[in-house]
Amino acid sequence: MKQLRYDPHVLALGLALPALVSLSLSAFRAEADDLCPELEFLRPFVGTWVGEVQDAGERPTILRTWTSVLGGQAIRETRTVAELGFEAESIYYYDRAAGVVSYLGITNNGYVSRGQIVLDGEVFTQSGEQTRPDSSTHSIRVTFRFADEHTLVNQLYNLQDGEWRIGHSVIYTANGGV
Repeated sequence: MKQLRYDPHVLALGLALPALVSLSLSAFRAEADDLCPELEFLRPFVGTWVGEVQDAGERPTILRTWTSVLGGQAIRETRTVAELGFEAESIYYYDRAAGVVSYLGITNNGYVSRGQIVLDGEVFTQSGEQTRPDSSTHSIRVTFRFADEHTLVNQLYNLQDGEWRIGHSVIYTANGGV
């Protein structure tokens, strides 16, 4: 019977590789868990949320994911509504010059939004300006409130005749309730 011979270099690599992969993954998780102090109030959003529009005839599903990026210096938010072919991406970051948390959002249908997000009590308010594909602009206001640690209530508002009026609302469940 022939004896198997192991190359010590291959054996060392075989033993070291899983440890290196594990170390790399834990370093990645640590980076994803880090947020700069100014973004820390947004930590409850980080993760994947599945939402359903509450006041529409059809109730499309919205997949919304917030991820810490750039070593915790920003949060990337992605939104997709598969039924409508809609995609959007936003970046939230601390604007040191203005001293506020700002965002820039872009959609696949040509809308660009800029503004700030603040926490007032238990309500997160996102406000700013949105530029439409025809270059017209309008003011936007969106609020988020956690009903509990697994449920996020999102309310959109429309500015009509100088007053904010309630638009549609979306109820999100963390990880789609999984």
